[in-house]
Amino acid sequence: MKRKVISSLILFFCCFYSIGQFKIYGDRDFKNYSDSLLKYIGLRETYFSKYDFEMRFWVTKIAGDDHALFSFKHLKNGTWTLNSYYFSTSDWSRFDKLQTDSLQLQERWIGKWDSLKNNHILTLPTEMAVFKKWKSSTGNIIVVADGVNYRIELFTSKKRRRYSYTNPEVKLTCYDLNNAELVAINSILTILESELRFRKKMEL
Repeated sequence: MKRKVISSLILFFCCFYSIGQFKIYGDRDFKNYSDSLLKYIGLRETYFSKYDFEMRFWVTKIAGDDHALFSFKHLKNGTWTLNSYYFSTSDWSRFDKLQTDSLQLQERWIGKWDSLKNNHILTLPTEMAVFKKWKSSTGNIIVVADGVNYRIELFTSKKRRRYSYTNPEVKLTCYDLNNAELVAINSILTILESELRFRKKMEL
């Protein structure tokens, strides 16, 4: 009896911790980045019978055909899984050169996740909502025709949200560093790069 009570208390505190750790505000108009790709790779739905959180990190070239998707999932037992999907497409309806892999997260991942949260990965607004207030350090208007778009999608059993930024590394060299969201997304990308090494593989 005592053992059952202890097990129940452990389960309760794990659930309570997960709720606080993955608190997000859902988007009413949420749409998947590409239903065609998710169906192709079998990642269309997240089943929350085993998981309590998923983060999808998209890296898409604006003027290129090579892209990547990374899926981080947090299981209810407290462990994480990571899967990568490198693929090529020109029209987002047909795909080839698909490379999938189940990756082992580094031992320091928990610390990295804490750093990601400290940089507002769960609450960062999308670029379209904040870029008008960014101030340029040169006074010039910055237009980048190609480069990379980064999109982050967050899922819990009841809520979904997404946001994206285009060429934030380039913009950080041109805009005033007081632009908090731009600094935050670049910090997030640096942390994710340290885990995934996607820039070298995609020649970014």
